[in-house]
Amino acid sequence: MREDGSKLQRRGDGDLCYMNNQKLAKVDDRLYFMGGDYHFDGDASGETFSSDSLYYFDLSGNTDIQAETIIASSSLNKISVPFDTTTTLEEQTHNQGGALFSTLDTFYVFAGLSDDSTTENNVLAAYNRTSNQWSSHTVSGGEYNKLNRLFAGTASVPSTGLSFFSGGGNSGVYKPGQPTGMLRFDASNPDALTWRNETAQSSSGVSVPARVGGNMVYVPMGEQGVILVWGGYNGTEVNSTTGAPAFSFQLIDNRRIYVYDIASASWNIVQAQGDIPGKRAETCSVVSAAPDYSSFNIAMYGGWNLYEGEAYSDTYILSVPSFRWIKMESANYTGSNTEALQGNKQGRHQHHCAVHNDAQMIVLGGLINQNGTDQEHVCDSQLPPLRVLNLATMTWQKSFDASAEYSVPEDVYAVIGGDGSGNAKLTQPDGGFNDTSVASIFATTVARADSTASATSTATGSASASSDSDNNSNNHTGAIVGGVVGGVAGLAAVALVAWLVLRHKKKQKKNAGALAVPQHDGTNVYMRSFRFPVCDAPHPI
Repeated sequence: MREDGSKLQRRGDGDLCYMNNQKLAKVDDRLYFMGGDYHFDGDASGETFSSDSLYYFDLSGNTDIQAETIIASSSLNKISVPFDTTTTLEEQTHNQGGALFSTLDTFYVFAGLSDDSTTENNVLAAYNRTSNQWSSHTVSGGEYNKLNRLFAGTASVPSTGLSFFSGGGNSGVYKPGQPTGMLRFDASNPDALTWRNETAQSSSGVSVPARVGGNMVYVPMGEQGVILVWGGYNGTEVNSTTGAPAFSFQLIDNRRIYVYDIASASWNIVQAQGDIPGKRAETCSVVSAAPDYSSFNIAMYGGWNLYEGEAYSDTYILSVPSFRWIKMESANYTGSNTEALQGNKQGRHQHHCAVHNDAQMIVLGGLINQNGTDQEHVCDSQLPPLRVLNLATMTWQKSFDASAEYSVPEDVYAVIGGDGSGNAKLTQPDGGFNDTSVASIFATTVARADSTASATSTATGSASASSDSDNNSNNHTGAIVGGVVGGVAGLAAVALVAWLVLRHKKKQKKNAGALAVPQHDGTNVYMRSFRFPVCDAPHPI
């Protein structure tokens, strides 16, 4: 919606050149985002700013959304955020970090808070797509709405109302009340929201390291679906003498895929095969289902390797249940990837992405890096804040296409068998699953979910808030490591010795710039948004 018929504004009209670390949620035919940093064309100060608004793209096909260029103000819609909805919403709107937990018609604003936020830790603000109203909701089960939680993993299952959240970096050390495992949020009954620290209370299986800048996605396999987690940095380590976090930015091998089965609350590890991506963090990933549900193909794009000082512009597909990594190297992909064609070792990290109709991956913002240097808030169409990848043809698009339909890419079915409609021949890793419980999970799929909003999800909340009138609207080695090994799994503490550069000034919020990093193996490298101690030599995990 354009408030009062106006365009997106920054002090004056301007197109959006740069955005970074937004929270986003796709609800029905809208892609919402809020928080993080913005830079608009015409801002001569060269600074980034927070915003008081919630923004969205209309994905119904009624709006021309151009990609590979600066975002036109005419493509964006905005909704004012009533800060009095909860005591934390103003800070969450201005800060990076946290997540939007989404259902079929509502999203809930979680975390993205500074270290001194101590009130309403069991209350979430929510926005309902159908009523266009904000509201507040008390959540039973604990006080988890705390801290910044930047670069965490999150996944929502709109059809069931479940959302999951784990990892991320925080300001300060060992903040009380922070979930030390995976948070499971249940909005299946919008009038009785619950959440729990799933790892601490009821899960079992292998121990899973907390992640910073890793990947988390939902895949509809098994009785109720599975959550897959991989990559990023290991945030688990602690100092053996003091017990304090000793986060070393240790990158985790992308061969190792952690599988959380929602029905049994159990963790397992599957060892992936194929074109294993190099170690990286701060990527984004989306899931597309083959038309016949015989495979689920997870596209992972971009990322950053701290030790190499390099960002990436490539895309890999992790096909499940075969657990094959496949690098996209077709002429369609390489010929349309303007980011790579620029040269200068150009890549992107700290971006977020969403998928529409399985067929279009929408990439929002992030830092574009050339030769190890981030190009920040530059109004240059060669450094676009919005990209769109057709996941069927694996072609980068010049604009969003709401009518695009998904078929399995040729590069994928050339490896797993079948055709564009599915009919995958490889339905397990080489050698099979070495645990019968894991094999049974990936032998079944969850029924396709209804994509329409639920009439019962009214999101009325315990305290009604103001609303906005919506006018506008390589190696094939090994098959599986581990199965359930018993005991309570420990997604270990996520508190880090890392001071995030929190940005929560209401109107002016200066970008902190690149932070110098201590020598590591003789090479000066850096990582955005963190300050951290000297780390040991990198080693695989």
